[in-house]
Amino acid sequence: MSALERVSPHPATPADRGRRRLSREVRNIPTGLLFILPWLIGFLVFVVYPLVASFYYSFTFYPILGKPQFSGLENYISLFNDRLFKTATYNTVYFAVLSVPTGILIAFLLAFVMNRELLFRPLYRTIFYIPTLVPGVASAILWLWLFNSQFGLINMALRSIGMSPIPFLSSMAWAKPALVMMTWWGVGGWMLILLVHPDRNSPPVQAVKGR
Repeated sequence: MSALERVSPHPATPADRGRRRLSREVRNIPTGLLFILPWLIGFLVFVVYPLVASFYYSFTFYPILGKPQFSGLENYISLFNDRLFKTATYNTVYFAVLSVPTGILIAFLLAFVMNRELLFRPLYRTIFYIPTLVPGVASAILWLWLFNSQFGLINMALRSIGMSPIPFLSSMAWAKPALVMMTWWGVGGWMLILLVHPDRNSPPVQAVKGR
């Protein structure tokens, strides 16, 4: 056997490379857990614990100042017999059925337009995404002004074309559609980012293509 044959290692097989890669990933698990530890603690404290505690307390009578007393399914029976629960369920289903499909449709239409060769296209994408960054309180105040029956921007536009103002905030028929329209403000922006085609000449895309 020559010296070259004695020195040269045996060629690594795909199985050997897979085992080395797996062992390297296993060694990196503690480091990864350390990085996500703050989020994990917050998730357990503010999400998991409240969910579990709420489920437990739903089977008890809890007078706040006293100790919880087990009541079985009594709370659920009272809930399903409550007229307000049925109204709340109907409003929730109404809101979800209208807001989700219309929000996706608006995002698809915006993405279809943004995928065309437009002047200042990055600027348009930024403008459509900015509403998702606006705090909820500020958005609510803005929409209260837009929906105002007397000096709201929408009703002012309707008056300018000879139409009667719409009582968005005081009409039972228009209150829920107004809430649905408010969701378009934030949903369309982030969903547009998911649907829009990336710029073919951007450095990340060129790097993926190997150019």
